[in-house]
Amino acid sequence: MLTSTSNNLVATHTKEIWNKEVPLKISLFAWRLLSDRLPTTDNLIERHILLQNAQFCVGGCDMMEDAKHLFFSCEFFGKLWYSISHWLSYHIVFPKHV
Repeated sequence: MLTSTSNNLVATHTKEIWNKEVPLKISLFAWRLLSDRLPTTDNLIERHILLQNAQFCVGGCDMMEDAKHLFFSCEFFGKLWYSISHWLSYHIVFPKHV
C-alpha cells in the first residue's frame, strides 16, 4: 500500500528503499522524500496547517521551502549537508533535483 503510487521515481526505487539491510526509519524517510511527503512548509500550507505567509525557508534565504530547496539548493542547509559529509569523510556531489 505504501509503495503503490503514481510517482515513477518511487516505483522504480522500491527495492532499494525497502531493503531489509536499511534501517526502517531511513527507508521511511527516503520514501517520504521521494514521494514529497516531508513536512516542508509548502506541504503544510497545502494541508492548511500553516498560513500562506509562512512559506519561506527556515534557513533565512527568503526562498519558498520545499524538499528540493531544502536538500539541494538552500545555501544554509547546503553548507550543513556539506559539513556533515565532510565530518563523515564522504565526498558527495549534490544533484539539482530529487
